[in-house]
Amino acid sequence: MIKQFVVGLLAVSLLAGCGEDKEKVAQEKIREAKAVYDNRPQGTLNEAGTRTLTADDINLCVTQMDYAKSILDVMLADYPSTKVAQSPEARKLDANLRAQLATCKQT
Repeated sequence: MIKQFVVGLLAVSLLAGCGEDKEKVAQEKIREAKAVYDNRPQGTLNEAGTRTLTADDINLCVTQMDYAKSILDVMLADYPSTKVAQSPEARKLDANLRAQLATCKQT
């Protein structure tokens, strides 16, 4: 009886640890995708006060946003039930990536 209790308690603690690990992995993926998004090409400031992107900047932007979006998509597919995947931060990052990718492709 005690043996079964100890085995059950061990199993529960292991499962609880797995949930924390999933949250940590999902959070790390969000950070990775956000870092790529934050480091996207900004272009150079011109005389009119707007930013100008070169063809290389545009290509790099598309590549980086595709990469960041794929990181986020994999995280959302692999860890859909985590708090991180369901968070406003994940939804906002997804929207930002989609918008920036569309902007880069239109330019």
